[in-house]
Order: sequence, then structure tokens, then C-alpha cells
Amino acid sequence: MEDSRIKGVIFYGIRHHQEPDSDEEGSSFADGSANSCSSNQTSEDIESNEVAFLRRRIQVLEIENRSLYRKIYDMEKKIAEHNKVPLLHASTVEIEKSELDEVLVVAKASRENLNATVNRLLEAV
Repeated sequence: MEDSRIKGVIFYGIRHHQEPDSDEEGSSFADGSANSCSSNQTSEDIESNEVAFLRRRIQVLEIENRSLYRKIYDMEKKIAEHNKVPLLHASTVEIEKSELDEVLVVAKASRENLNATVNRLLEAV
């Protein structure tokens, strides 16, 4: 029972990431109903679908991770450029450092989410 709720939440995360057209669509996945299977599916089919789903989820997380690393790189580049300007602009550097800190927090959370998903995929296989 708990296993199906976890899968439902993971599936909801994918649908939510893809920005569903309405709240109703996203909420229908939150209760795990997205993972309900018809009676003609075998457990191997279900397991295969779950593995395929987890692989797609990993791909999404890897894309998000690359995007975050790109943002981090851009922010570091801006900070480096600002460090070469007169002290008068030091407040600008501080603002961008705080923005970089926010990006780093999101990147760490994304990495943890990616690692957890990879572990689930490995367990499923």
C-alpha cells in the first residue's frame, strides 16, 4: 500500500513538472490512481512500465540538473566580472552572491532528488 502511494507521488511530480492543464489533472495523480493497472496487465508489464517511468524521471532530473549548473556557472561568471569593477559596485556583487546561494540550494535539492530516483530505479531493476 505504501509503495503505491510513493509511486503515485513520484508520478505526480513528473506531471506537475510538465505543468498540467488544470489542477484536476495533477490532483488525480496525487492519490496514486495514475499507477492503477487494468486487470490484463501482468506484474512484469507493470514492473516494466515502472522502470520506464523511473528512467524518464531520471532524464528530466538530469536536464534540470544541467540547467542548474548552467545557471550557477552564469552567476559565478557575473560575480567574477563584478569583482573587477570599482568598490562602488560592491553591493551589486553581494546581491548576486545571494542569488547564487539560492541557485546552489535548489541545485543541491535537485541532486538529492536525482540520487533518490536513481536508487529507486536500481531497486526496481
